[in-house]
Amino acid sequence: MAHDPGRELAYACGLDRGPPDPVAEVHVIDLSEACGFDVIEVFAGTIDVTLLYDQSGTLIREIDTFPATTISFTAPSTGKSIVSQSPTVGITNYTGGGADGTAAVLRLTGLQFMIQPGVMAAGRQVFDSVVVDHTPEGIPIVPPANLISQSGNFFSGDTAPFVCAALSGP
Repeated sequence: MAHDPGRELAYACGLDRGPPDPVAEVHVIDLSEACGFDVIEVFAGTIDVTLLYDQSGTLIREIDTFPATTISFTAPSTGKSIVSQSPTVGITNYTGGGADGTAAVLRLTGLQFMIQPGVMAAGRQVFDSVVVDHTPEGIPIVPPANLISQSGNFFSGDTAPFVCAALSGP
């Protein structure tokens, strides 16, 4: 195979973040206010992380997979939950080696969450973002920021009425 000087050469370093403590829970304030009761988002599952470096050792890309990961919304007061598989793949391209404050482009592909048929986030989204911090293992943290493009089935309405109805009492 002939050498292509324009082609990026990457070296992979696989990391496994493992289950986040083993479950990460967040109080969702806007849904709690809309529903009139506390709503907790629960993320459970392993994140498999692969970091790709160029020949000089600079981080250029990250590939995150979420095998068997679930995301759920639960209402402690009613005991009800909505649970969805989230087999999303996240690919982040770094322009500044993954340093804090540098630009990054994040692509999410796959099913992110389904409340009910037709009310879901599934497909491909691309975000212009920034590295905001690093995990204790040194993995850049890049939250989705400015949506550049999306294609697929992304419910465009307010999901709060669907979540509240599913989580409300008998």
